[in-house]
Amino acid sequence: MQALNRIILLWVLSMSFFVASAQQTKFDYIFQEAMRQKLANKYDAAIDLFDYCRQLDPYSGAVLYELSELYRYVKNDSLAIQSLEFACKLYPENYWYKNKLVSFYLEQRRTDEALKNVEDMARLFPEKGEVLMMLLELYENKNDYANMVKVLDKIEVTQGKSEQLSMEKFRLFLQM
Repeated sequence: MQALNRIILLWVLSMSFFVASAQQTKFDYIFQEAMRQKLANKYDAAIDLFDYCRQLDPYSGAVLYELSELYRYVKNDSLAIQSLEFACKLYPENYWYKNKLVSFYLEQRRTDEALKNVEDMARLFPEKGEVLMMLLELYENKNDYANMVKVLDKIEVTQGKSEQLSMEKFRLFLQM
């Protein structure tokens, strides 16, 4: 009896693996076809295929990212941002998703949301100089000199002290 139970258990496990493998193959094929349609500038077809991929795997960051790009192409900015926000929520440490979301926010002049995300990126990716420079620029747009000095201090830590950074900090202290 135990041998029969083991055989049944192994059969069930192997069938679930087979189903999962078949599902993944289907997903991969449709994803590749969606990319092909996107590259052929057939955005509506690509969106339909990526939507189908999202039904197969609702937590695929790659699908959400591609959908956000396509929604931008067809001028549906709200769905573009919504898709990318969900991707960032699922994968909060993905640099590329966050960077694209910040770009979208800045294009729509949603600077507070952009700033919040760039501050988060600076915390997650302190070694990325471009993030610190973006943060510096956003603080400058808000005339937030105290935070600009803090960012310059972080830049000094990663890039080393320089006359240019010191002069910039001096200029900021004069404006505070």
